[in-house]
Amino acid sequence: MIGHKTEQAGFVELMMFGKRRRESFLDSVNSVINWRHIRRKIEGTYKDSGTGRPCEDVIVLLKGLLLAQWYGLGDHELEVAIEDRISFTRFVELTLTDEVPDETTFCRFRNRLKEHGLTEWIFEEINRQLCRQGLLIKRGTLVDATMVGAAVNPPTKKEMEEGKEPTDKDASWGVKGKTAVYGYKAHAATDPKSGLIQDMEMTTAKVHDTHVFEDIIPEEAEYALADKGYANQARKRKMRKAGIYCGVMDKAYRNTPLTKKQKRRNKILSKIRCHVERLFAHLKMRYRYWQVRYVGLKTNRSHLFLLGIAYNIKHSLALT
Repeated sequence: MIGHKTEQAGFVELMMFGKRRRESFLDSVNSVINWRHIRRKIEGTYKDSGTGRPCEDVIVLLKGLLLAQWYGLGDHELEVAIEDRISFTRFVELTLTDEVPDETTFCRFRNRLKEHGLTEWIFEEINRQLCRQGLLIKRGTLVDATMVGAAVNPPTKKEMEEGKEPTDKDASWGVKGKTAVYGYKAHAATDPKSGLIQDMEMTTAKVHDTHVFEDIIPEEAEYALADKGYANQARKRKMRKAGIYCGVMDKAYRNTPLTKKQKRRNKILSKIRCHVERLFAHLKMRYRYWQVRYVGLKTNRSHLFLLGIAYNIKHSLALT
């Protein structure tokens, strides 16, 4: 059956997979992540929809999507890579005689994850596993956001005047610092110690960072640090009342410059808070996340969580 692994390895697999070799990054993933609960959850959506069991092993497909994130592969490139690379075949748990799922199958599976909200659930489940292993701690959090360009060109002035509907209805113009971007905004909360992502969210670009702040802070957080873009006196009072230290940097206002004490405080907080920016630098440089891959907020939000899953799994291996 397509995508299902053979329970008993054949002679060729024993010769090629079983020989002594240096353990790779992909071999280490299974030592950190337990896939059984994730498999049951995904397969449950097929039964609930009346379609019965899936024709393909859902973990084969999920691992394939993770390979696509780690190695920057499109659906067709992913299919070819799994067929050609023994390390990829071994990682997705196929034998050399199994048929590799085609690009359409990977596309349909990704859409299924989106429609059932499974990408976010998988992200949360893997985070729960990392918490149990002591790799992800939620006592403190660093919050920030970054602009991500749309997959399509922004509408021209002429198109807007003519009332032509934009290709991506959910994309919008937004400003981060002095940079204007047409697209979306990715928000993230990270663990100050491990650098792992605690929570994520995606909005259209025009949504201000501050509107998502409370939504992505873990309930267990004892302190939260962020740049001056999140400064809000009402927020400080609310966090202090909840017993959470508000580490949002102070912001100067017209006719109200920062005091020396506030400047010293900002300098101290900045040295800690800046570590969250490494996450966005990594996503953009390693995962080419300068612009979203798809059209529409729902699809791109699902992809953001898939990137978060890939990032946390790979980053957690460096902590073990």
